[in-house]
Amino acid sequence: MACPGRLGRAQTWSTAYHRRLTRVYQSVVAPNQRVLEMDKQLFGPRHALVADVLINLGGIRFEWAKYAEAERYYREALAINEAWYGTNHPETASNLTALGRALVSQQRLPEAGVVLRQALVRAGVRVSETTTLVIALLSREISRFTAEASGL
Repeated sequence: MACPGRLGRAQTWSTAYHRRLTRVYQSVVAPNQRVLEMDKQLFGPRHALVADVLINLGGIRFEWAKYAEAERYYREALAINEAWYGTNHPETASNLTALGRALVSQQRLPEAGVVLRQALVRAGVRVSETTTLVIALLSREISRFTAEASGL
């Protein structure tokens, strides 16, 4: 059994760490937004580099537990990546995985299962419906544990 002093220090450390992470994430949004606008101007709105920045912005939103916003960024990036690379490319499979995680975190398991299954198939993995469900459930539990651990 942990003594109250250690528990109190751990909680204090956790709170301080969470505040620091929040400041770090907030400090990367503005530069990523600027890069997004510059990439759109330089390369056009449907370029793979634009998709990369959208994925970064989605990842930031995901870490803040703003899963619907993350989903929006991931979907926009996916549309660009599918047009740029095609549907059977590792980049689109990776993008689908991120989208699937955002859907799982919103408790949209049936849709997440379909998206994660697509990601695996595009990555060349043979999967069953049971495997897809297990992946969705594990991803949900990981998201829940991460949110609890970070104090959200």
